[in-house]
Amino acid sequence: MNGSVTKGEIFHRVIRSLSEKHLLPNSPNHRILIAVSGGQDSLCIASILNNYFKSTSTSCLFSHIAIAHYDHKWTFDQGVAEHVRTFANSQKIPFYLSESNSNPCTNETSARTHRYNALIKTAIQHKFDTIITGHTLSDKVETTLLNLIRGSGLTGLSSLTWKRLLHLESNIQLVRPMLNITRNETETYCKDHNIHYLSDHYNTILSTPRNRVRLELIPYIKSHFNPSFERILGRSSQILRDDAEFIAQQGKSALKSLLMARFQSNSPSQIILIDKSEFNKLHKSIQRSTLRELFIMFQERMPTFNQIESTLLLFRMNDEPNPSRRVALSYPSGGSARLQMKCVQFEFPGCEIPKQNGYRHDAIDQNELNASELKVSDQDCTRTIVVDETTDKY
Repeated sequence: MNGSVTKGEIFHRVIRSLSEKHLLPNSPNHRILIAVSGGQDSLCIASILNNYFKSTSTSCLFSHIAIAHYDHKWTFDQGVAEHVRTFANSQKIPFYLSESNSNPCTNETSARTHRYNALIKTAIQHKFDTIITGHTLSDKVETTLLNLIRGSGLTGLSSLTWKRLLHLESNIQLVRPMLNITRNETETYCKDHNIHYLSDHYNTILSTPRNRVRLELIPYIKSHFNPSFERILGRSSQILRDDAEFIAQQGKSALKSLLMARFQSNSPSQIILIDKSEFNKLHKSIQRSTLRELFIMFQERMPTFNQIESTLLLFRMNDEPNPSRRVALSYPSGGSARLQMKCVQFEFPGCEIPKQNGYRHDAIDQNELNASELKVSDQDCTRTIVVDETTDKY
């Protein structure tokens, strides 16, 4: 299919995804910022969107689109920013350039963080509502395989969604309209439309795990097992995404009914109590989802596999009437969990309980608890277990 697509097929598939998946709001004065690296994927989506929004039927809905590029100042990136600027000028699209003002990033994660921070800053400064990237089905398959190899739950195996909230305060959405288009197809589109794209030298370095998956593992699987592997795994990933979203909804609902919080006046920490008996009535899948939502809420980061599983073990332990023999978990990322008589007590330092979403902020009367039970210390907890946090995301 990759080599036999008609000239307009890729265009229409992308536009159909925008419509069927409601990726963009059907409202006037919507402003869209397209992230363009200079490679085939980002230039492909920029060309498709520009042609689409120039049409008479859609121009009234979108008053402005623009291109943004981030220059990492890497050695092999010289001339890339100017190439993107030239493309934007040829398409009559406004162009915004951000540059690294520090030492170039040396790893993929750090570079991505800097790049997205620059995109968000540009979007806020120029009042863009949506940031669009050129991620493809091929990118989604690579990410799924990497997360599988590293060890991941449903969320990791179904990552790279069509749309997600990128910046809460400014309500900026991140949209990926090409998650049903392969990298081979974006190359075909660029060639058919005489779009000159640049190849990224850093995508050929095999010491990078993603590049080894892209250049060695996936071609091997397609050659020896299934030539349609990208589409098959992409379809499976979408099914997992649907399941993950349902389980997450169940976890959030369970957390609202189980979560009880009281702010300690003498400490900038939140004390969270979860009823052990009620928690253990939940299906194990919903238990994991509930804990995941809890950690995301108060740690503002994805919990690890070990963090979730060790906390589940804490809930399954028998009640210990002697406070000096109760078990506590200490999380390296901050916070702790401690087994109490009828509940598990969490402490998260330096955070505030969310004030929305219907959580039970006043579910506990202060007189129901002894003050000593709202503290975790080495004196009253002799068995403190430090959770080993690996890079495996749950």
